[in-house]
Amino acid sequence: RSKFPNRPLSLFVCLADLKYGEKFIPLSPPYSRQVATTGIVTHPIWVTNDTDQSVTWQVEIWGNNWETTISEEGTSITLAPGETKSLKVQITIPEDLNQENRDIAFLRLSRPDTFATIYTATLETFVADQLPPRSPVRLSWQYWNGQAWSKLTVEDGSENFTLSGLIKFLVPADCQTKAEFDLSERYWLRVQWETGDYLIEPRIINLALNTTFASQTITIVKEILGSSNGSENQIFQTTRFPVLQNPQLEVREPEKPSELELERLKLPGNSNPITPIPNSREGWVQWQQVPDFYGSTSRDRHYVLDQLTGKIQFGNGRNGLIPPLGTGNLRIARYQTGGGEAGNKPVDSIVQLKTTVPYIEKVTNLQAAVGGTEAETLESLRDRLPETIRHRDRAVTLEDYEDLAKLASPEVARAKCVPLRNLVDDPLDLNPITPGDVSIIIVSRSTEIKPLSSIGLLNRVQDYLETYGIPTANIAVVGPLYLSVSVTADIALTSLEGASAVEGAVNQTLTRFLHPLTGGLDGKGWDFGRKPHNSDFYALLESVSGVDYIRSLKVDPPEDLESLSEEVKQVMKTNRFLVYSGKHTVNLFFEKS
Repeated sequence: RSKFPNRPLSLFVCLADLKYGEKFIPLSPPYSRQVATTGIVTHPIWVTNDTDQSVTWQVEIWGNNWETTISEEGTSITLAPGETKSLKVQITIPEDLNQENRDIAFLRLSRPDTFATIYTATLETFVADQLPPRSPVRLSWQYWNGQAWSKLTVEDGSENFTLSGLIKFLVPADCQTKAEFDLSERYWLRVQWETGDYLIEPRIINLALNTTFASQTITIVKEILGSSNGSENQIFQTTRFPVLQNPQLEVREPEKPSELELERLKLPGNSNPITPIPNSREGWVQWQQVPDFYGSTSRDRHYVLDQLTGKIQFGNGRNGLIPPLGTGNLRIARYQTGGGEAGNKPVDSIVQLKTTVPYIEKVTNLQAAVGGTEAETLESLRDRLPETIRHRDRAVTLEDYEDLAKLASPEVARAKCVPLRNLVDDPLDLNPITPGDVSIIIVSRSTEIKPLSSIGLLNRVQDYLETYGIPTANIAVVGPLYLSVSVTADIALTSLEGASAVEGAVNQTLTRFLHPLTGGLDGKGWDFGRKPHNSDFYALLESVSGVDYIRSLKVDPPEDLESLSEEVKQVMKTNRFLVYSGKHTVNLFFEKS
């Protein structure tokens, strides 16, 4: 205890903000799971060269017990700068194998010119009718007690390294120093991966001591709302709004409530709903917030709060008790206000202490502050109300899952439910349908050309849907498949003046038109599985100021499916892709009349 205080320590785990759908470089996916009962199983793998030079990789298979071949490129693959090629690893299942057998192989890439550059992808093949569910990850935390590694009990806010969060623990009294990794003796924590499968293996950026969470809020205490005149349906207003969750409203009453009434006023975490006033029979009694007065009786100390505007309404004496007559006898003992997009701040931008804290010299935010959104618009509310009446916070139909996915987080802009499929393990529908599986594709709200959802957002939506979905459903939440659309156009100008401005306007128009969420002919984005036609672009580009006519136009991918690559064909066959803006080539010319 001379080294550590007798209170919990916190260790902040900062993970890389991985996006679902990002191709891992150079191998993607890093983990492939496929299933069959007999025959040949194919693991599709993509190899990407993100450098500015041509690269040749040696391709090998390690650790396999079953016959394995690599189609297409063979034992070596050469990629031009920025190029992506597909490999098909084919694994032959031996005859007469029982169900539940499996084989694990490793695809290895190495560079002949350097021994240090090695990448691997894990290929797991199951003999079964359908893929087994992924088991949850379990980690084991340990400390050194001078003789051996002992179990350490922690409060894991990172949920087994699936999101950035705080690890809290009390340092055991027998914790001892140890020399490791050619370093001097120091205190160590050790964490072991015991069981389970990650959707994407986490990447830890840093581990930081002396950390805590903060929110963009202002706490107001003992704010006087006003005086009750004893009339029905009285309305009062908070000084600041919006009002965040769990405000504490109190009314000064001349008599102490009965024991039965006090029991009804007790809330979780608050066993004493009355604050006595010294040398007085009066006391501040905490009243309860309710959504409406329909279930309130004449003796219920209830009020209704509009959190957005800060308006507070009391009952009429029949539905909800009227506050007793008094001067300055209504107050909010504590409430918080704040939020909105103004609170979203980049890394290392929150550096000022508003009040002095003992032993704290300076502060900073290791991660960007996120999650702040503005109030819901009236149009959005009108669209959402019929959906709420239909699903009633319970996911049963496809539409229910889609609606609840959007309610799980304001970051979710769109959602699509795919039944009988686990799109985590089988995004391209290569395996048979699996009863009990439900996949939800979400698109995060973003102005980026290709909106990608973070793994943290996928986890939040999945937890929400598992809470409100059918208990027996195997729910998987994924991001969409994206299809890049590139346009090459020869455009005649009305004048040579401002040619560069016209070129920029054409590129901006194409990028805006092909945005998955705000593009399209109506500005409401593109439906899943919808690809623009060539004719859509002619009218679009001819509307740009300075454009005379379109001499020729080529769209990639073309409408002729036979000329597409195998990868693009597989994506388009799912009818679940979203288009996004690729690289456009605009050739301008001017013809004198």
